[in-house]
Formats: sequence, structure tokens, C-alpha cells
Amino acid sequence: MSNRHPSRTSILGSGLLTATLLAAAPALADYPEDGREIRHVMPWGAGGGTDVVMRGFVEHMQRHLGATIYTDNVTGGVGSVGWMTLLGAPADGYTIGTVTYDILTVEHQGMAPVSWRDFELIGMATEHATALVVRAEDFDTLDDFIAAASAEPGRLTVSNASTGGVWHQHAVAMERELGLELNHIPYDSAAPQVTALLGGETMAAVISLPPVMEYVRSGDMRVLAVMATERVDLVPDVPTFMELGHDVAYGSFRFLAAPPGTPEDIVARLEQAMHDTFQDPEFQAWATQGGVGERWLNREDSIAYMEAVDPVIAQLMVDLGLTD
Repeated sequence: MSNRHPSRTSILGSGLLTATLLAAAPALADYPEDGREIRHVMPWGAGGGTDVVMRGFVEHMQRHLGATIYTDNVTGGVGSVGWMTLLGAPADGYTIGTVTYDILTVEHQGMAPVSWRDFELIGMATEHATALVVRAEDFDTLDDFIAAASAEPGRLTVSNASTGGVWHQHAVAMERELGLELNHIPYDSAAPQVTALLGGETMAAVISLPPVMEYVRSGDMRVLAVMATERVDLVPDVPTFMELGHDVAYGSFRFLAAPPGTPEDIVARLEQAMHDTFQDPEFQAWATQGGVGERWLNREDSIAYMEAVDPVIAQLMVDLGLTD
């Protein structure tokens, strides 16, 4: 098993947050206050994959928290503008934010003075294995892709979302492991990646699964392999790179977090609301239909997850020459 990504078994070994443990968290009679809204800082643009998923998540969560949560898109700097905004927000429970994989990129590439450790992690909402996706008419298997790329080094175009970002990192790691020379094409987000692949502008995409599942199900696209330690429920028939003999295991994630110094009892109340959302059949139906990659980790397990992932990704960026 690769040590580049914490295994699902090891992360879940500490278990989901149980009702008994949650009941021990202090209850706040006055939080949230009646009629007071909670701001959800979204560091990515409206309509993008992260915005759609996390906006939808907090809309379900607000029923369990007992307060309106509105999403405020604060974009720029590979997410850093939003995270700096969250960092400086009042630590009173009325501002929360989405934290994604890219905060590791921002920190380790020195883009902004912010780290995931600055925040009070509340819990994990989603996790996605990165995937190699092609048009179904172009390649049948990963071996076909490798053969084509080997035959004409530098010609086969593979898209990612932003140079130096999560999928570019994983694409270059894949390229090195497979011994290939690829032509990396950056786009602003997943949506133009999908459009470019459908139109034949690019020949492959390194991307998460949710943005392409519509086209995978229709037969227009094919997932050649996933960068996971075990097969993914969304595409159970697709092998992992590791199954095929390649040490490539990477993914992305989304957490909710609060500003530093937010009182423990307020964080616990938010954690409880996240937990209750995951138990909600209406949320589960929405998540399944949308293929959002939902995954619940409580606060403690979320911190442990990040403690494991952080040095791995930091070393990856050093290996890829993406840090000073």
C-alpha cells in the first residue's frame, strides 16, 4: 500500500463521531441566536464544483444547526483570499468556511501566510480520489494511454485546474511514475476541463470524479484509473493505479472550519450539526444523486487526517520543483 495517502481504513479506525460522545459536548442556550445568519466563506467561484457541493451541504446543515447559513464567494489566489478572510473573521461562530486541498498548495508554495493549522477544523464533508479521464472513443485502458504517450513524447495533452494546483501536482506525479512526457494544459476550474475534453481540445483530464460522472454514465467519457488505495464506489469497475502496478495514490478533500480562537463549545455545536446532516436521509439522497463524494470525519479525525496528509503533499511539491 502506498504511503502517499492515508488509507481509508487507518483514517476510519478511530471511528465516526458517536451520539454518546457528541452528547458530552457543552450545549449553548444562545448559539446560534434567533434570526442571526451565519456566513459561509467560499474561496472558489460560484457555480464551480466546490461551490455547488459545499453550498448544498450547508443548506442541508442549516436545518440541523437551527440558523440560516449563506454562502459568500471570496475568490482569488488559489483560495488564499477566502482563507485570509476567514482567518481575520470574528471568532464567534457566525463565520465558517470551506477549506480544500489547495490550502496545502498555498502554504507550501508561500502564496499567502495561511495554513490549515490556523483554523479550528469542524469536520470533513467530502473526499475524492483523483482520476485519469479520457473520451471513450480514444482509449480503452491505461495501457493504451501509456502506449500512445510513449509513442509521441510531449504530444498527448492532459488538462488540470491551474498550474501548480492539486490536479497539476497529481498529473505530474502520475507522469513521473509512468515514465511519460505529457503536455499539461491548465484551466481555471473543472468546468472548462470537461468542455475541453468533450470537444477534443485535450486528450485526457486529471480531475476528480463528480464533474465528469454525467459523461461517464452516458458513455462519452471513460475513467482509465483512479488514484486511490481502493476502488471507488462511484466507479466500482474502474481499477486503481496501484492495482495496475503504479504507485500513484492521491486525492482531494473539503472541510468546514471556523476562525482561530472560536470557543470549543461553539465548534462542538457546529460539529454536531455536521454529524446530524450526515445522518439525514434527505442529505444522503441529495449526495448520492449528485455523486458529491460525501465523507464524514469528526473534528479529531479531521485533524489526524491533515496531520498525515500535510507532510506527504509538502514532499510531493518539493519533488516536483513547485516550492523554493
